[in-house]
Amino acid sequence: MTTLTPSTPRRNLLRLIAAFQIYCGLNAAILGGVALFKYLFLSEALTGVVFGAMAFCLAPIAFGALATVAGILLLEGKTKGLSLSMWTQAIAVPLLISPPLTFSLPAGPAVKIWLGQASGLSWQLPGQPAVGMDFNHVWAVGVDVVPILVLLFLAAIRRARSVEAGSGSQAQG
Repeated sequence: MTTLTPSTPRRNLLRLIAAFQIYCGLNAAILGGVALFKYLFLSEALTGVVFGAMAFCLAPIAFGALATVAGILLLEGKTKGLSLSMWTQAIAVPLLISPPLTFSLPAGPAVKIWLGQASGLSWQLPGQPAVGMDFNHVWAVGVDVVPILVLLFLAAIRRARSVEAGSGSQAQG
């Protein structure tokens, strides 16, 4: 497995991104696990509602696993960590609040731009996951700006690495 060797400021930023991904991944997995435990063992709701709600508990657990593994691999400087981190950040971009469903899976600090009944700007350091059926009376769609910026940074690192690999193979040939 190949490793990343960016310059020191970039390496420090990669470490910060990795640390936030690990923290937010563990946070999402733990909160999803607690919610799953509540729905399975402490809920007095109908069985259909419990199993429907269980699916919403699995999303943060799966995202948490992805973000944690991506962060660890990125922290170790593995190339696979870069790819998984890009997927993690892409999942963190879309936001939704609607009467039947809420979706927000941040992978670090969150600066959210909302449009709709709950329009505006909000931020969290670090963001808290929210996936589920809330039955609130407002709706809004939005984007998290921080993962977009992180995606652009990771794409630049990936591109620089592929250019270096390409120039290295041309020098040998």
